[in-house]
Amino acid sequence: MTTQHEGPRPQAGTDPCPLLLVEDAPDLRYLLVLVLTEAGYAVTAVATGRAALAALAQAPSIIICPI
Repeated sequence: MTTQHEGPRPQAGTDPCPLLLVEDAPDLRYLLVLVLTEAGYAVTAVATGRAALAALAQAPSIIICPI
């Protein structure tokens, strides 16, 4: 049995929620940008920690990064 969890999504008719994605693997980063954008997020994707620190100036509401 597969369970699918849908987390909170931006409401229709509102501005997209700003999201910062930090991922160094280009293929995975590309795929995640597609999925998250389709889900209604305004995605800023970066490949390095240094670029992520610079992108924080945009004040994203959500940050996704590997540990």
